[in-house]
Amino acid sequence: MSNDDVLIGKNIIEILTTGMYHNPLVIFREYIQNSIDAINEAVDLGLLAELSDGDVQIYIDSTKKYVTFEDNGVGVPSETAWSILTSIAASKKDRTKNLGFRGIGRLAGLAYCDELIIETSYKGEPTKTILRWDGKKLRNIIGDRTDTKLASEVIKDITTFENNLSESKDAHYFKVKLQNVKNEKLLNVSSVQKYLRMVAPVNFYTPRFMFTKPILEGLADRDVECDGYRIFVNMEELFKGYRNFIYKNDGDKKRSIDEIIDIDFIELHSKDNQLLAVGWYTLTKQMQLIPAYNEAWGIRFRKGNIQIGDEFTFQKFFRENRFHRYFYGEIHVIHEELFPNGQRDYFDECELLSEFEDQLQKFANKLHGLCRKASDWNTAEKSVASCSTEVEKFEKTFESQEFYSPQHEEEEKEKLEKAKEKAEKAEKKLHRLREQAEDDVSLKRFVDYRTNTQTTKPEATVEPKPEDKEPKNGKKYKANKLSKLSKKEQKLVGEIYEIIRTVLSPDLQNNLIYKIEERFGPANNGE
Repeated sequence: MSNDDVLIGKNIIEILTTGMYHNPLVIFREYIQNSIDAINEAVDLGLLAELSDGDVQIYIDSTKKYVTFEDNGVGVPSETAWSILTSIAASKKDRTKNLGFRGIGRLAGLAYCDELIIETSYKGEPTKTILRWDGKKLRNIIGDRTDTKLASEVIKDITTFENNLSESKDAHYFKVKLQNVKNEKLLNVSSVQKYLRMVAPVNFYTPRFMFTKPILEGLADRDVECDGYRIFVNMEELFKGYRNFIYKNDGDKKRSIDEIIDIDFIELHSKDNQLLAVGWYTLTKQMQLIPAYNEAWGIRFRKGNIQIGDEFTFQKFFRENRFHRYFYGEIHVIHEELFPNGQRDYFDECELLSEFEDQLQKFANKLHGLCRKASDWNTAEKSVASCSTEVEKFEKTFESQEFYSPQHEEEEKEKLEKAKEKAEKAEKKLHRLREQAEDDVSLKRFVDYRTNTQTTKPEATVEPKPEDKEPKNGKKYKANKLSKLSKKEQKLVGEIYEIIRTVLSPDLQNNLIYKIEERFGPANNGE
């Protein structure tokens, strides 16, 4: 062996399988992105008329413990099948065009099954190729410290290759089958579907999300390709997990607590004005935290319309993490130099990455400010509504003789005045927010929606009755309703009511006073 020879040991296979990904569900993403590349190439070659003719079929059988992936993309030619399917990190794909370009994704499932079977056929060839990987044998070899095989030797030892098997000349496909799957997460259909709805490049579903058209048009206007593909799990087509409403888990049912009222866009540029990314995000009616019960929450990175990282990746740019969960949306990274890393949980280091992160920080700060202002609006609006409620309560108590005593009436007047003062400050706050909204598109959309849909107008505070105005029947306090008592006796009972009010709980107050009214008679039109 010369000094120029490079030895690549067996452990590289372990690193690229069991050691590569922390979440086993990632293997679905890896196989899907290879399928998408194959479908795109099939469209370019005219094998498929358009993208919608391509599909990715995933089958999960939790009883027989297998998972299969199948696409009707271009397939792999017979003469190059062995070199392509057994090569590691030697992909010839264009990283600026293809989703899978490192040549390691096809091994992703090997760590989780006893056998990995790849079957493929290329259109125009009356043959198919089958390559089998023995995962069980691989684990035994890796676990044996006395075994010093090189990676190339291990691959030859654990693979079985069959070529020139009969197939239809018009067939073109690529299939992957994981036999005897060891990880239960990979066999949980609902978990896989939930994962792929947010990660994979699936289509929007307009009946469930009314902002599909403006999002697609807004991205297209900004030269962002956001192609959706037909991806199925056990014959059910998947769509993005976006909804018009925000839900909360309420026992065995879900309850709507908020709704999407609009969407807005963001463009991120470098210092020399290169477009780095384009994003969209939601605005909700209440501008509050979106519970984890919802599939969609948080703004997520995407490259080639496949998610990078997870729902927490953008969160680190927020001064207060909770505000990241006030929105959901996507940041489509489009600059050629911003590539996802090998694990696809963030981006490779490059000169533009720091500039990109600076822009992300500014964007997060903008959303932080929007959340703060929306919170101020909510608080101010509640203060105005509370004042209106206090006025209505005072008037009702006045008209129906529900004050216990002059002291009680004065206390309620003082409470009302304080509520009015608070409401006046709140109205000024709302006015300032309206002025600020003129320079902030997102805030204006939120403010306009809330202003146009609120039931109580902020400016409409109601004045209490003048102090010198008496009820129509001349009676003012609860004791005046006791018609069987003289005025002197009513006055005494009124003083007793005041003691009851200051000593007993509301429930006990009501019960005791009800008994007194029942004994001494209700109010009537006479004396």
